[in-house]
Amino acid sequence: MKIGTWDSIHIVSVDLEKQDGKARYRVTSTVFLKMLATNSDAYGNLEIAGNLSRSREESYTMDARVQKDADEFHIGNIGKLIE
Repeated sequence: MKIGTWDSIHIVSVDLEKQDGKARYRVTSTVFLKMLATNSDAYGNLEIAGNLSRSREESYTMDARVQKDADEFHIGNIGKLIE
């Protein structure tokens, strides 16, 4: 029997700098992985688990269009960083 699961979490912080008109984003993503193989001829009973974390920072300039739909602007930028 082979079973594997994974999960992930993303923590986002946003700093709005009104003086220079930029939005600064920091995304920390962690992926959790667990694999289980039982009654394997090659390995016997094997269970392995771990996690991996990565951080990324970016800044984007906010122009006049952002004021009309700020939510879409922020969600789009955060989505790019998580990808």
